[in-house]
Amino acid sequence: MSFDLFTRALIELEQAMTACGVKLIIGGGYGLFLWQNLMVETDTNAQTLIPREAWCPQRATADSDIILETNIVASIEHFQAIQKALDPAE
Repeated sequence: MSFDLFTRALIELEQAMTACGVKLIIGGGYGLFLWQNLMVETDTNAQTLIPREAWCPQRATADSDIILETNIVASIEHFQAIQKALDPAE
């Protein structure tokens, strides 16, 4: 699996969601993968529950867990805006 392609698709999704006023939250394995990459790349001294030297190698699952805030889920207008942004051919 090409994570570059996957990451590019998530960036496009994030841009579409931002245009709708929706915050994109990525969870699951890929969310952890992105977080761990950020922590390694920024060389931050942020405290974590597990010491950095005990972290497992970076990895991700082959899917994406997208989380929507409750106010988005409860709004038909937000869902319609999201649908329009994701399928502009309609």
